[in-house]
Amino acid sequence: MTQFVIATHNRGKIAELQRLLKWTGNSGRAYTDLAPRQQFPPESTVSYRENATNKALTVSRALPSEYVLADDSGLQLAAVPDWLGVTTARDLADCPTPEAYDERILAKLRGRRREFTMVSWLVCAHNNRIIARVQAELHGQVATNQRGQYSRGFDRILIPQGSSQTLAELPFEERRSYLVRGQAVRAMIKKLGECRNEN
Repeated sequence: MTQFVIATHNRGKIAELQRLLKWTGNSGRAYTDLAPRQQFPPESTVSYRENATNKALTVSRALPSEYVLADDSGLQLAAVPDWLGVTTARDLADCPTPEAYDERILAKLRGRRREFTMVSWLVCAHNNRIIARVQAELHGQVATNQRGQYSRGFDRILIPQGSSQTLAELPFEERRSYLVRGQAVRAMIKKLGECRNEN
């Protein structure tokens, strides 16, 4: 089992990654449990990979002996390709609740194509260097209304390919295999295992 420290200030992201790491037999904790809060570099508007890399290296400099995980994710909509994506959190920052940003997306897509791609880059740093990077994607359709009570945020409007239900209508045991961060975590654990076997 590996314990990772998670390079983010987003409590929801920390909780989800902890749950997903536990599912793979590993564990995670907020980096602020071990070090003072760090100032992350300004985020790129064009690269998930760069954003995740910068966060991982920032925390790894403060905690060089730890395995540091950093994620950058975004929602891409086929109907409005120049909106959201790498700037998803910033584009929706003025929405007071997850339900409000879901409603903004639903209004934007009214009468338009509903295909989405959810993208996640997960980066692992150790001893102030990047040791692994993985990318994951989830494809599907945006629902016409918010549905489901098992989770919040995008999960209430995203219907993954192969399902007729939103992610929030699925209990975690069913939802986890669809979650884009879940795919990224599994890929990262596999890649780190391969790296260790090579060494």
